[in-house]
Amino acid sequence: RVDKIVGPGIQWGAEAKRPVVGHVGIDLMAGPTELLVIADAGATPARVAADMLAQAEHDEDATSWGVTTSSALADALPAALEAALATAPRAAIARASLERTGLVIVVPDMAHAVEVANRRAPEHLEILAADARGISQGVRHAGAIFLGDMTPEPVGAYLAGPSHVLPKLG
Repeated sequence: RVDKIVGPGIQWGAEAKRPVVGHVGIDLMAGPTELLVIADAGATPARVAADMLAQAEHDEDATSWGVTTSSALADALPAALEAALATAPRAAIARASLERTGLVIVVPDMAHAVEVANRRAPEHLEILAADARGISQGVRHAGAIFLGDMTPEPVGAYLAGPSHVLPKLG
């Protein structure tokens, strides 16, 4: 017997917690992992694709969205995702996730990108854009925010912060 069980919201973590709810404390029954990337024309397709893939490979229910003000970036993302999938050890899982819940949205400006993020309220939000800090000031709903090209979501998962267990599904 233990006092409390904590851990990430991947499919296996949630299933391990389910039978003990009410008998021992758990942190939360989190849903599948989520990432929403806000990107402008300065973001590289390979970087956005790598970050989306890093979430998609968790499990087939993971959600990876790209929201961009650049139609050129949106047009380049499918090829960048395919290139990343070609070398990914968990490519089958990531591909299934991207096909089920992956999304690329083109918006007219950053205000609309922030509104999409606020409505989605993602577990992880990356802002890969000029003035990422300024853009983040409009974010009202996100589990964790990662600003700029040097802070991909895995920094939060493995290097920074006290916990990788964040609220999901809005």
